[in-house]
Amino acid sequence: MRYVALDVGSTRIKCAALDTRALAWTELAGAAFPAPLSGPATRFEVDAEALLRLCAGLLDAALDACPDSGGVLFSVQMHGFVITDGRDRPLTGYVSWRDAACRETGPDGLAHLERMRGQLPQDALAATGMPLREKLGLSNLYARLQGGLVLPEGAVFHTLGGFLIRRLGGERCCHQSSAAATGLYDACAGQWSQTLIHACGAQRLRFPRVEAGFACAGEYARGGRAYALYPDVGDQQVCVMGSLARPLQDVNVNVGTGGMVGRIVDGFQRCGECRPLLFGRYVRTQTGLPAGRHAQALVDAIVGGARLCGGAADESAVWARIAGLAPTSSPLCAAFGPGDALMLQGAFHPGLSVQDVVNAFYQGMAERYAQAVTGMHPGARRLAFSGGAVERNPALRGHIERACGLPQARCGRSAAMAGLLQLALIAQGACAGPDEARAALEAAGY
Repeated sequence: MRYVALDVGSTRIKCAALDTRALAWTELAGAAFPAPLSGPATRFEVDAEALLRLCAGLLDAALDACPDSGGVLFSVQMHGFVITDGRDRPLTGYVSWRDAACRETGPDGLAHLERMRGQLPQDALAATGMPLREKLGLSNLYARLQGGLVLPEGAVFHTLGGFLIRRLGGERCCHQSSAAATGLYDACAGQWSQTLIHACGAQRLRFPRVEAGFACAGEYARGGRAYALYPDVGDQQVCVMGSLARPLQDVNVNVGTGGMVGRIVDGFQRCGECRPLLFGRYVRTQTGLPAGRHAQALVDAIVGGARLCGGAADESAVWARIAGLAPTSSPLCAAFGPGDALMLQGAFHPGLSVQDVVNAFYQGMAERYAQAVTGMHPGARRLAFSGGAVERNPALRGHIERACGLPQARCGRSAAMAGLLQLALIAQGACAGPDEARAALEAAGY
């Protein structure tokens, strides 16, 4: 059987056909994720209707190419939200995880995030598994309410995937992995946190049903056929599955637009960040690590330097070249500042090369990931990589592997698609859960 997958990433949106018999996939359509609306530098809000039209157009093209699809699966960026009226019409744009409205100050001169730290109950925050920080839906919803956002009677809170599913014809529903990432979901109790919802002033909002398993969430009508819509599993969780990381043994190193490490554990743990996966499994996670956006800053500098000297520099060629560099030591040190800031430190001497600069960048990234892996996950046996910025970069993988002192388990074409293929096996009923789905891909040589 075949399924269609919609992968809504932070850089690109992709559709693919997943073949559960051949255990393979074919990418069918794709587009860049839309730019944010104009506004303050702290805001990253995307036109929700335009985003819906883009995703629906890609989905329609994919279903036309795969009309026998058994349904539609979603892997969606997390932490953000859309507020709609009672008829599911947007009252806000899609407020992304890259939004930082909570850094804005109120009349008391305090940043909204700092005020929240003093007001929100710590036990309720701990039960979410999501430390309070600027990228959470909780933080940026609070900031908008403090800034004057008025919630009419019947207004609805949606995760991004939940909004897409609802407007495509499905239920008001979201997956537990996406609900928890907003910071408004009690992962211990398995329900929306009424304590935090009231504490941030959002008690007028209605919230969607949360799916902890993988049951169908409605249907999408296209060309006289009805296609099952499955819940919006968070993109990190999909990548963890697709990396083939084994529970309690392997550490997933995910380097995409953002950077994080995670390890699959049994049951919720009240220690730092712990995100729901599927069927009672969770991912202990550390985020905020250097990632693809920092690598983009490096590539931009290399391309800009070449053009300044009158040379022609192709960005894709630069990416390919630096991805193939042999891992060597560098006399420079890289440091990563707030946002996308990249800083190089050390003595610049006449023999210094661009390769030294790139390897310093890789070394700096690798050291940060090694600290996260050894600090959070002692006893790990292997590294399981995922995310476009590392999957296509053997040089970076080599540096991280060497810094951690651990071998890599795998690095295939796309952990996101491999994870979605596992979800397709679960949706079809061919596998009872993630362990069986992972074993099926391992047996096929992934």
